[in-house]
Amino acid sequence: MFKDGKIIDVDCSKAIDMRNLNGYIIMTSDTKVSGNIQNYSNLDTLNIADNSYAKVSNYGVMDTINLGKNSSLLLDNYGKINKGINIGENGTAKIYNHENAYIKNIKGGDITDGTKKGMYIENRGIIDYVLTGKNSHNEINNIDEVGAKLTLETGEGNNTIIINGQKGVSIKDGKGKAVYRLYSPEGGHEDVDVSNVTRLQILIASGYYFVSGEIIVASGQEGEVGRFKYNFIETAIKQIKDYKTSNPGQSITWMIDKGSYSKTDLENFEATAKNLGVKIVFVNSKKEFISYINTGSIDAKKDTRSTNKITDFTLFGHGHPGELNFGSNYDIKISDISSLNSSAFSDTNSTFYSCNTGTGGDESFAQAWSNLTGGVTKAMVLKTDYGTITYTAKQLEIIEDRWKIQRAWYKIHGEPDKDIAKIKEGRSKTGYLQSGSYRYPIEGEKAYWKTYKSKK
Repeated sequence: MFKDGKIIDVDCSKAIDMRNLNGYIIMTSDTKVSGNIQNYSNLDTLNIADNSYAKVSNYGVMDTINLGKNSSLLLDNYGKINKGINIGENGTAKIYNHENAYIKNIKGGDITDGTKKGMYIENRGIIDYVLTGKNSHNEINNIDEVGAKLTLETGEGNNTIIINGQKGVSIKDGKGKAVYRLYSPEGGHEDVDVSNVTRLQILIASGYYFVSGEIIVASGQEGEVGRFKYNFIETAIKQIKDYKTSNPGQSITWMIDKGSYSKTDLENFEATAKNLGVKIVFVNSKKEFISYINTGSIDAKKDTRSTNKITDFTLFGHGHPGELNFGSNYDIKISDISSLNSSAFSDTNSTFYSCNTGTGGDESFAQAWSNLTGGVTKAMVLKTDYGTITYTAKQLEIIEDRWKIQRAWYKIHGEPDKDIAKIKEGRSKTGYLQSGSYRYPIEGEKAYWKTYKSKK
């Protein structure tokens, strides 16, 4: 309860909601709480009792959280904790520091009861300093791609696993052990001491990656007469390169419909994938398409999805309302979505550059996809325009509006536009720009993008 502006000995069966309180809330040093606490204002010190559990959601400003002995803390921090979090002896904590949130310091508790426990920290914001407790076991999940940063010092006899890469984590000389967890493309993982640079280099060269979860970029069949054969190849390459920048260290797979392209094309795609440092998979049927999504292999002989879920999915291809015209001899229909395993996805961010995938509202392919994956899906209502993925509108006008006499002149004297000539030269070896398209497809006439979220 509250008395004279203070919280007095509370065991919360329901959440303490501080959003309507005015001023700065002060807790005396002997005040102890447990249960569910929600802070929407300014709180000086939150003391959590010994031998208890507390779930804290901070949307405002706090100075300090002190966790008692043998207690557990679950913290969702969306605001600021300006002084820090102190974990008591044999205490455990799961700390989720969200985007744009801030924590000054986190001091882990010493483990004296012989058990393997400690802290799990998932950081999407800024944490100035983390010191792990003696003999503790901890996991640090620093989400590099959103610019998260923290400094880590390990306590005596501790073991700390860094499970989301090197970038954003500064490691100070500590008395304990810290390892990077690298994931095998075949499933499983290996933990490598942060000082063992040679082993890290060997594993990375062998295709191991820092970030758990797979990104899939899919290229369907082009097939339509009069269109550029490699529309869905050049744009996929651009997307792969952008993912490598935004999601460094994460596994990327380029999935291509096999039946749409020649043997030479497939060999060229393999060479391009190797240069990009990504895995390539060719699918030749609806069964193989579904199998790869569900298991991570086209023949379902090996299932890696339990440790390598799909985090991002982008598709370039043809589409009609309620279906993807992905293969040269097969479509992926809205009814086929029920054949996909929702457990293969992890709140997946999906983008479909196919026509009409977003057409139909709640009955659209995109909505059904979001319902199954549990993530956010961006898709086009009506037609997608691939006409300017490489040429600008002005360059297209030069190409399309030539008179016959102009065509003859250009044939003799060369292209009038240096950029057009450069593109043609770039495509001369393989038929496509190995560096990828210059831009992504855009909305066709009267078309627009629509974002779908799961309704299940």
